[in-house]
Amino acid sequence: MREEGFVSICSAGQCTYNENNQCHADGVEVAIHADHADCQTFQTE
Repeated sequence: MREEGFVSICSAGQCTYNENNQCHADGVEVAIHADHADCQTFQTE
């Protein structure tokens, strides 16, 4: 199932899309785990 939303705060300081704790990617893919979510769009700077 695909859902839409937004990233309110990004804490991945080493991600190329993170500017001042805001995600500037055109879109993100998120993988859900038992107790947390992982951003699949993450790319190191």
